Amino acid sequence: MSDKSRNIKNVVKFHLCCSCGLCSNYCRHHAITYRINALGFYEPIIDDKKCINCGICLKSCPGINDLKDYTNKESRYFYGYSTDDEMHLNASSGGIVTELLCYLISNKIVDYVTCVTTRTGEQLPMQIVTNDIEIIKECRTSKYCPVQWKGIIEKIEQVEGSIAIVALPCQINSLKNYFKKRKVSKKIKFFFSLMCNHMPSLKAAEYIVKGYNKKAVLKKVINRGGGFPGYMTYEIQDSGGSVCFRTPFRKIWAAGYGRYFKNRRCILCNDPFAKSADATFGDSYFLQNTDKKGTTFCIVRNLKVTDILMAMQKGRCIELQEGPDEKAIRKTYEVLFDREMTFLQKNKCLQILHQKTIVPINSFVKLDFRYACHFYKDMFIAQLGKYQWLWPYLSEKNKLMNLIIINKNERSQNHSRNRL
Repeated sequence: MSDKSRNIKNVVKFHLCCSCGLCSNYCRHHAITYRINALGFYEPIIDDKKCINCGICLKSCPGINDLKDYTNKESRYFYGYSTDDEMHLNASSGGIVTELLCYLISNKIVDYVTCVTTRTGEQLPMQIVTNDIEIIKECRTSKYCPVQWKGIIEKIEQVEGSIAIVALPCQINSLKNYFKKRKVSKKIKFFFSLMCNHMPSLKAAEYIVKGYNKKAVLKKVINRGGGFPGYMTYEIQDSGGSVCFRTPFRKIWAAGYGRYFKNRRCILCNDPFAKSADATFGDSYFLQNTDKKGTTFCIVRNLKVTDILMAMQKGRCIELQEGPDEKAIRKTYEVLFDREMTFLQKNKCLQILHQKTIVPINSFVKLDFRYACHFYKDMFIAQLGKYQWLWPYLSEKNKLMNLIIINKNERSQNHSRNRL
């Protein structure tokens, strides 16, 4: 995207903000703060009195960049899970990422790692720097919402020793751009990414809670756990007291959580595998018909990470197998590979609407009318969550109440409540 502005104001204006939460960390003049927009994403606000138009936030903004790393990197593929039964069952995707971070700290391979705290009524998810094994284990589940990165760059600069960073593809891109040619980059031993189709907003969880009881207040949400594909667990407070319920992960995702609360820039993303990361981790969907507990799929591009995983297997921290082959991977993750293939088409669709594109689009890129119809429809549906007056209708349309599982005692106590 070509633009003459020296800060990220126009990135927000043109709906290209990823809500990565990093730009305020780059600004040494504290000119950037955030608000939560109508759809539930962090949106940067520039204080013109503090901004000196240095352009540092713009240089490292993933929203305006082609995120894909086009260099050819040799990759090895593995899949496996934690040998700790409780971790295997309740961590996301088999627990290998959590086990890896614990192993790195325990064996002094790195001094610190980053991980994300659980969402509660008092505290939204936050990226933290830690070397506490128990805290790492507490952060083991997925978050599926924007994350705060308050002061994270400053903390990385201040800590003594090396660090492994875990983040989403857009955040990896931004951090690598920022740290490039800076001395602090020597501290960062590994960049680990999580596969990402898109990141739902903060309001997606509220939509589920209000579908149960419109007066309920969210107290805590734990995403995944309970095997594969797992459940989303909610603790809420309503007029009758505290209630805990869960919903099947895939079904609740299809019922609105993953449909009506999409960031527009996420739809345009062409790097769901974070190809510049040392390793990328996600669900082993090629085992979905047989896997009941969860298995981590690992794409490893750094030989040191391969050696570490092998050592973990030898030490019986994890069970690990090599595979599957490229053909099986492309078939299983076709939706994610399609993001790379349709990147230019998506930009063409924006150009037709006279909107800012991420890359220049010339006349040789022809519009696929059928794809354009699909793209515009997806863009429309992705924004429905910003209209809270629509939530009751969307909940009813998707039969949200049929997906909510409460224990028998709470079901009988709450049977007569008004859930409209």
